[in-house]
Amino acid sequence: MRKRWIGGACATVVAGFGWTAGAHAETVTFAYNGTDGADGTPQVWVVPAGVTTATFDLFGAAGGASGGPAFDHAPGGAGARLTATLPVTPGETLTITVGGAAPGLGDGRGGFNGGGASSASGNVFNTAGGGGGATDVRRGGTSLGDRILVAGGGGGGGSYGHGADPSGTGGAAGGAGGPSGGPGASGSAANGAAGGGGGGQPAGAATPGAGGAAGAGSFAGLAGLFGSLVGADGDSDVWGAGGAGGGGWFGGGSGGTGGSDFSVSGGAGGGGGGSSHADATATGVQVTEGANAGHGSVVITFTPPPAPPAPPAPVIATVDRAQSPTAGGGVVTITGGGFAEGTVARFGDVVAPTTVLRYDRLQAVVPPHAAGVVALTVRNALGTSAPVMFTYVEPGPSEAGERATPDAGRACVVPGLRGRSVAGARRMLAGAGCRLGHVRRTTARRGARRARVIAQAPRAGTSLEAGAAVDVTTRRRAR
Repeated sequence: MRKRWIGGACATVVAGFGWTAGAHAETVTFAYNGTDGADGTPQVWVVPAGVTTATFDLFGAAGGASGGPAFDHAPGGAGARLTATLPVTPGETLTITVGGAAPGLGDGRGGFNGGGASSASGNVFNTAGGGGGATDVRRGGTSLGDRILVAGGGGGGGSYGHGADPSGTGGAAGGAGGPSGGPGASGSAANGAAGGGGGGQPAGAATPGAGGAAGAGSFAGLAGLFGSLVGADGDSDVWGAGGAGGGGWFGGGSGGTGGSDFSVSGGAGGGGGGSSHADATATGVQVTEGANAGHGSVVITFTPPPAPPAPPAPVIATVDRAQSPTAGGGVVTITGGGFAEGTVARFGDVVAPTTVLRYDRLQAVVPPHAAGVVALTVRNALGTSAPVMFTYVEPGPSEAGERATPDAGRACVVPGLRGRSVAGARRMLAGAGCRLGHVRRTTARRGARRARVIAQAPRAGTSLEAGAAVDVTTRRRAR
């Protein structure tokens, strides 16, 4: 194992690196979406709500093999693998560009996303391989400068020479993509050309790969570029075309072309691999050189936040009165918890008009019921509370006389009316032994279209004489 610094982050380079997501992690995979390796389109990932970190596993694409049925093929180099964890922002959009493997085998086009292209040599059977495309993640835009993670592509294979022995020497495979891009191998024989330099060579420097030196009477390879590179072209006098460089943070250089003297020609050099990169904010950066022999891919692993606990079912703690005449009327105040909007009180099987004052307090108008003991419960979408016993009693003669007396006193217990319509408030007040007094109407630019009670006087819970008036203020949206 060896460590290198890439893009400001310490990278641990390991062979055969593997990684497994946590038990509660989720993954999303982006595969190459082109047709033949030379084309493709960027993709996007929108960070889910609540996710603030994510681990990215990137694979650069492989370079193409040299072509031609007359001679052996020199394979292209494999792409790099880069794994890193980055801070992310919920809702932000990251651009994912997955590299394509260069077609190769007589097709000199480069892989999608930065792979260099190589042309045929003078012998059309000896076309060099194109460079493999890089795979990257971009933040804040789609330009090369917006890349925050890059896995380099492999270099293309150099074409074989055409010496006195037709099966003679050949250009070697392109270098593997890595943190600093591997160099392409040199062609063999006396006039074999040098392989292209890997991106970021030498010694991890943040520079493009240098072009390979030429074979006798031929041409040197071209240097790589920042994020793009071009393989050397063979001309009509050259029997071996240089392999193209792989795409990367810095592209690999192309291999030099083979010797042009028919009797002593040597193989062309392979293209250098592109370099990989991780943003300075990345942690746990690991790079594996030459890890991928096909198209690129990206696997994103993240852990969503835990779901909030479910609200509790309603619970009754106290009821301010335990009985009522069979005629009903009056208001009971119930305390407890879990009184979400829409909570209603039930006296036996009868649903009572109910006002939720807050999460732990509500009021209900007692409905009429036959004499006896009933179960008082509160219910909403979250469940039903345990019952509390409530008793209905037949009024005695003295009680009936007291109710008939105008000043029996304290027979109106003001219910909570906030949020009710005027009609609904009138019904609740009647059920509580009160009546609707003055209605002050107001409007607002926002709010409910129908008038709703926003204030009342006296306040809820006040005890008054039977038939006392309760004034309200309503508000509705202005037309």
